[in-house]
Amino acid sequence: LAYQNEPFDPKDLKRPESSLPTSTDVSHAPHAQAPPKAVQLPKQNRQKKQQQDKLPYQQQHQVEFDEQAIVESEQETLRQEAALLQVRAQSDLDAVQHVEARMTEITTLLSQFSSLVSEQQEEVVQIHDTTVRSKENVSKGQDSLVDAANRTKQSKHYMATIITILALVLLLFNSITP
Repeated sequence: LAYQNEPFDPKDLKRPESSLPTSTDVSHAPHAQAPPKAVQLPKQNRQKKQQQDKLPYQQQHQVEFDEQAIVESEQETLRQEAALLQVRAQSDLDAVQHVEARMTEITTLLSQFSSLVSEQQEEVVQIHDTTVRSKENVSKGQDSLVDAANRTKQSKHYMATIITILALVLLLFNSITP
């Protein structure tokens, strides 16, 4: 079969290498010789050529199939990422809600503490005043005890002297009176 519509490809011709012109043969080769218009291709070359003709169509379908597979793969990846992000967002939301609940509890406790402090402020002031008076009373009591101890020391000598004198007087009366 002759392929006249296709461009001439010298590789399709199977000539022995010895029949190829060399640099020395070029000078002897006829210059007016034109390439053959119809070249008979062996059966293998024709099949190869037919496969090459089908190749762009197959490549186009392969590219479309590959693009579709890539798009589906990317869509699946995006769905997985979206699901993962949704799980993370839900987890973060739960954590935020937990923190918010804890903050509300802390705020409530601080409010209760503040109200208890304000309620007990009068009692705390009274306890403070009582403590100050008690300290003053303890200081006065200590001063009184020191004074009493000093008076006791002084009075012990006088009392002992008085008792001794009285005892001697009694002994004297006892010896004088029979």
